[in-house]
Amino acid sequence: MKRSLKYILIINLFISVQNIIAQSVLLDSIYSSTFNSYRNIDIYVPYGDEKFPVIYVLDAQMHFGLLKEHVAFLSGDNMSIIPKMIVVGIHSKDRYLELTPNEYKMGPYDKMGGDGPKLTAFITQELIPHIDKNYNTAPYRTYVGHALGGLHVLNTMMDETNVFNNYVISDPSMFWGNNYTINKLKKEFNSNHLKEKQLYIAASNSTGNPNAEPNKILESTEISSLFLRNILILNNEISTQKDTNYQFNYFENDSHSTVAGSAYYDALKHLFSWYYFPKNTLFEYYSKTSKKTPEDLTAKLNGYYKMISKNLGYTIRPKEKYIKDLASYFKKIGKPEFEKVLLDLL
Repeated sequence: MKRSLKYILIINLFISVQNIIAQSVLLDSIYSSTFNSYRNIDIYVPYGDEKFPVIYVLDAQMHFGLLKEHVAFLSGDNMSIIPKMIVVGIHSKDRYLELTPNEYKMGPYDKMGGDGPKLTAFITQELIPHIDKNYNTAPYRTYVGHALGGLHVLNTMMDETNVFNNYVISDPSMFWGNNYTINKLKKEFNSNHLKEKQLYIAASNSTGNPNAEPNKILESTEISSLFLRNILILNNEISTQKDTNYQFNYFENDSHSTVAGSAYYDALKHLFSWYYFPKNTLFEYYSKTSKKTPEDLTAKLNGYYKMISKNLGYTIRPKEKYIKDLASYFKKIGKPEFEKVLLDLL
């Protein structure tokens, strides 16, 4: 018994090590003619030989590890709540300079910021082509940022409408430039910016008051409410647009420092809520007294893959291992007709 247990532990350890090796975290570097310097990027690549959607996240030094762990967990074989995805972390050299849309004199400091458009040019014209050339990418992209990073994602959403499919914005620093981006959004934003796209915005309780109520914050003139108030104004502006796929979430128990973890996890589940295929929906096909036919089963599976292909914008085929395992199970329970139609899908 002890020897059998030892072998089981060794096998499980071997499988775990193989999965860790297969899911690679790489440090890459690309020369940017926009910035006239090399830029470091972190890359998480899941195991598999298929093409993967890509998530780009700003402030990689702080947010790459957090986001890639959420992605790895939710897309793992035991979960499969979201698709497996490549995560690209973009390192910041000067956050106040690179993540902001305009120059701004903040308090006693000299004017700073304004290189946001250069960062957008680097990402859209240099980084994305580099990633698409060197990694097995699919044409489906998500852009993620927190604080000033969230501000930059919002400006990119308005300036570059054909690059990303999803935008995730965590506690954006809307105060920057005397509300420059809110004023820009009031003038320019319309439903076309989110046509066939998704936007998720999260706000923390940054007031320091555990009992803060959003409706009262909107009316408050206190300095401690300024950060959250501007995000709530942003939410109201976007919410007035019809036919937008938009989700807002207020995390009352999170501060500005902790909300990113909650926001990223919730955003991934929301953006890909249509992806999950509950395995228990096939239970009704297993019973020997079931009236379900092999054609019913293939119609269900084909419908699912057609749906996720439409949402992702490219064709998704059933994974060979999954179909073979399912076919093998039907053979084992004495339903060879189901086994045959499943194998015909490959």
